[in-house]
Amino acid sequence: MNVDEEEEALERGGYSRIYQIMHMLIGGGIIAGVFLTVIYLLDFPWVILLVLLKGLNCLGLIFYPEVAAVSVILTFAIAYMPSGLCGGLYTGYRIKENLRIILLIPALLGFLFAILILSWFFPRYRLLINLNPTTDVLIPLVGIIIGSYLGGYSMNWGVEAEEAEEVEGETTIRMLGFEEAEAEIEEAERLERLRGIGPARAERLRDAGVKTISDLAEAEVEDLYEKTGIPRAVLLRAIEEAKELKGLKGEGQPTEGD
Repeated sequence: MNVDEEEEALERGGYSRIYQIMHMLIGGGIIAGVFLTVIYLLDFPWVILLVLLKGLNCLGLIFYPEVAAVSVILTFAIAYMPSGLCGGLYTGYRIKENLRIILLIPALLGFLFAILILSWFFPRYRLLINLNPTTDVLIPLVGIIIGSYLGGYSMNWGVEAEEAEEVEGETTIRMLGFEEAEAEIEEAERLERLRGIGPARAERLRDAGVKTISDLAEAEVEDLYEKTGIPRAVLLRAIEEAKELKGLKGEGQPTEGD
């Protein structure tokens, strides 16, 4: 896949499935290669441990079982996570979408490749798996998966940040739109919009339980007159106007001449 094809694929919104699989397989191969190289060809974690013990003049501790825990921690930090990190860096560089799922696949493939190679060429490893599956299976797998996600997201942290900003921006726009719509509705329901209802009379109506134009459209003239003392003619005109605004008919209300 040349540069032009990759750019064209990106413009279409992502790589085709076959190229995703290819890059995931390569990422898994990188993980397996680094895993095998560091642990079983260079035996790097044990070298580090021996150097530390020798520097502390306590090389004899190598024969104590407690040192095995230190070896596991060193191997986790020096071999398992870095091998997953290398594969994750490659996969994250090549694939930019669905990273939450994609990055898990090369980690599993790389671990499977390594286990198959070790079981085939080093039969003693099969015995180790049977004796201590936690140390020789679970911990390496967890370390590789963590490293894979660290590598993949390290290559795409800018993309993830942009997507998060876009989502936050859309959420903010929706909230602003909702607030504006709410403000428009509140403005449309203000009693002061009606003829003869100023701030003072509107406050008296609100004290009487009539908060909006909709409330006023359903109110009775006599009831409001007794509660507010506003002239009946003003109340009648305001109620009729409120009903017109709400599309209601003013039936059952007394006229101004009554």
